[in-house]
Amino acid sequence: MSLGIKRYCPGRSVGAIIKNKTGEFLCLYRLKRPVGLSLLTGHIDKGETPEQAVKREVLEESGIMADTVNLIWSGFIENECSRKDTDGFYYNCHQWWIFEITEWRGEPENKEPNKHKLVEFMPLNEIKKYKNMPIFDPAWIRILKALRIF
Repeated sequence: MSLGIKRYCPGRSVGAIIKNKTGEFLCLYRLKRPVGLSLLTGHIDKGETPEQAVKREVLEESGIMADTVNLIWSGFIENECSRKDTDGFYYNCHQWWIFEITEWRGEPENKEPNKHKLVEFMPLNEIKKYKNMPIFDPAWIRILKALRIF
């Protein structure tokens, strides 16, 4: 599925794959664009490395302190963005760095209730039931397919 003209967001993106001991994935439900179920994501702030950004985003969104992060994928993905370009169009393509968080401290909680409905671990079969619905972030569908998780 193409989104038409590619408008590359200047804000590069990071994502975190965090699985608990039973193999469930840490997910959140966004209340803002793009609305729906997603794994943890965010933009890289000026002066940050992708690794620093993913640790910050995980902490900001879930309260979890990421100790061990491993880069497992990077590339460009077409996806909706909450930011607009100077012409008023939403950006629709991001450069991504995806990290697997293998060691962390804390229990997940919704640290941004104005942005997220929930932050919790979910089994893959629960996530998969949403993969063909607009409720699941299409960027993560593409990423999880590239990683052969879906």
